[in-house]
Amino acid sequence: MVPVSLLRKARTMSVGAVALFLVAISACSSDNRSATSPRGHEREVVDLRSLPGLGDASGSAGLLLDTSRAGMVIRSEAEWVAYWNGIVKPWDRVPTLPAVEFEHEVVLLALMGRQPSSGYSVAMDSLIVAGDSATVFVNGVTPGKGCGVFTAVSCPWVGKVVPNRNVRWVFSWAYNRRDCEHVGG
Repeated sequence: MVPVSLLRKARTMSVGAVALFLVAISACSSDNRSATSPRGHEREVVDLRSLPGLGDASGSAGLLLDTSRAGMVIRSEAEWVAYWNGIVKPWDRVPTLPAVEFEHEVVLLALMGRQPSSGYSVAMDSLIVAGDSATVFVNGVTPGKGCGVFTAVSCPWVGKVVPNRNVRWVFSWAYNRRDCEHVGG
């Protein structure tokens, strides 16, 4: 099990540095996906499952353009239908609502909020449950100097499905800037 502090450190590294970092700490890690935290709580890394039929669902949301940054836990089909319709409203080819078994599952949505251009993205990196809380680690990427972007308002989002748990959900956000100055040179 990789300590949370090491996972947070890895989120600030480049892709190559992260790969080396993970190889280095893998020798110290066990295959056990749970461990005891310093407070005596059982910790578990939970798999983030893609929304059915969409793969790694993410994009720019339509009616959700007026939102600020948010992490949401969708617990019912009615709530899911409302958010899904808001997400896909501007799309020409609207995908079918991904099926979720709300008796056993919830949908986690991370919205980056209204952004001034393209070039922004958001991803859910991991979910760690410890005691009575679940922390969803979200990584936002912003365009850096030299990145070509379209002048169009965007609202990046990502959605995942996880088992329903009776916990307090916390979304922990980190941001990285995409380096475009050194691309192609």
